[in-house]
Amino acid sequence: TEEAPESERLGRTSDAETDGSGTFLNTTSAQEGGDDGEAAPDGGGSGLALPTDLTSLVAGRQIIYTATIDIEVENVEDATIAAANAIVLECRCGLVFGQDTTTDPVTRTVLTFKVLPASFDEAMAALAGVGEVQSQTISTDDVTERVVDLESRITTAAASVERVRLLLDDAPDLNLIRDLEQQLLDRETLLEQLRGQLKTVRDQVSLATITLTIVERSVSDIDADIEVVAWLGVNEDDACPGLSELAIEADDDAVLCIEVRNTADDVLTEIDIEVPTFRIRVDDLTVRSGSLDALEPGDALTAVVVLDAEDGFIRRQDVSSGTHIEVMASAVPAGDADALVVAADRVFLSADVDEPLPGFGDSFETGWGALITVFSIVLIGVGTALPFTPFIAVLLFLALRRRRRSSGEAWADDHDDVSAE
Repeated sequence: TEEAPESERLGRTSDAETDGSGTFLNTTSAQEGGDDGEAAPDGGGSGLALPTDLTSLVAGRQIIYTATIDIEVENVEDATIAAANAIVLECRCGLVFGQDTTTDPVTRTVLTFKVLPASFDEAMAALAGVGEVQSQTISTDDVTERVVDLESRITTAAASVERVRLLLDDAPDLNLIRDLEQQLLDRETLLEQLRGQLKTVRDQVSLATITLTIVERSVSDIDADIEVVAWLGVNEDDACPGLSELAIEADDDAVLCIEVRNTADDVLTEIDIEVPTFRIRVDDLTVRSGSLDALEPGDALTAVVVLDAEDGFIRRQDVSSGTHIEVMASAVPAGDADALVVAADRVFLSADVDEPLPGFGDSFETGWGALITVFSIVLIGVGTALPFTPFIAVLLFLALRRRRRSSGEAWADDHDDVSAE
């Protein structure tokens, strides 16, 4: 993989970027060529950057493939059917895993496809002619080490469960049985959690995910346009402006900052903002500057929202493997109440859910568990020897008596010898 630049190996038509962790990103704007702005049926000139033999570069690795594509079309319903048919019927390389359609503020559909990694390139090619591509991102996440780590931890946890079960079978009293049953429950719970995590990762590896967002093209002829820019930060002070990519801890919070700017000559009214990734609406945002009622030419408004993370999840959305957060803004030009202008942007957020290093509490718990295990073994040994205690006592008594008798006979013999002399 070091013989050629990523952009050449993946067949990209625009500059490739990397997030520094082996994830290749490629965002392509709408096509520059063509007179009518329509997407070519074969994907040529559509702005869709297709990978070339991506799966052959990572043979033998555990790779999670994800891709997101944003397109504009004249008719969202027709494009939705065409996209589904392209994957399910034409290339027969995947299935429709989910669909989310909204009509406010603009008609849009989000389709989620699950495809086999070997058919990832073919599936991307099948979606090339659906509409005019606005942006595309392809990413890979190498989870080979995570799979190996989980498998190792599962083996260790299973062995631990088996040891506690053996101790439980030989436990001599109720108190020890109660303690061992609690330890067995804790270890079995941990084992099932690890198995669940491994199954989730393997499911993500076994099926690649392609998210296709289809938006209806704006047909307004008036001089009105908006621009939306999104940033991420760990608090409100550094979020505006902030970062386009951010990694946080599993239970930390992030702040999403959104700036909407009027880039045309007409006043914009009824400004609406939403974050479809987390189903955040404009009422969930805190406006820091500007007004949602009207935006003068050249003016901008800024709004923020706190994204509360809990164990790698934000609003029930798993961000542990990284998530592209889509932000959409729309407005109505004052000069044409029937028109609507729309803009979108996206940022990348990930949450680190790796196991923390053991602290004092973990060390104490481990030591205490070891002490209980040693005590249990000693107690089991004492309990095993207890039924034989009378026999051992009799044997000791007889041995002591024989020793005394031998000592007495030896003394008597010595005394007789002295008397004879």
